[in-house]
Amino acid sequence: MSEKKIIKLEDVKQIEDGLYNFFSSININNIPWCLEYFNDSKHTALLFKSSGYTEEIEHYLGGGYRATYPFEIYIQASRKDTKARLDLSRILYALVQALAEEEAQGFPNLALDEATPQEVALTTLPSDYTGEEAALSTFYCSMTLTYEKKGRFE
Repeated sequence: MSEKKIIKLEDVKQIEDGLYNFFSSININNIPWCLEYFNDSKHTALLFKSSGYTEEIEHYLGGGYRATYPFEIYIQASRKDTKARLDLSRILYALVQALAEEEAQGFPNLALDEATPQEVALTTLPSDYTGEEAALSTFYCSMTLTYEKKGRFE
């Protein structure tokens, strides 16, 4: 192994695009998906967001590497009562479960350009992001995807 390198922005974008395409293909009650930011603060929506830096954890002699990509999934919806708030976290758990099933099957539907997904980890449980005073509730959870990218000479 040699010294870690900075991951190219185009490589990070490929991972982000692949994950966003995977999640946005999951239809939950026709709730629209957003990338990075909600379209507004008035409508129910799901959101895929990059969170932090992609970190190389191994670098190969042939130029390839193994890295982690941290991301978050949010849901924004009206909150009427405790059941409604629980339903928001349950939607996030369903998405986490969908990705766990995808991993168990060898990632047949998660297409990453020139990279191979290896594993996914839930890093925070679904929880309330906005607090009690907000008109719309926003819940989120954090995850990390570990993937491998082959080098030019591999």
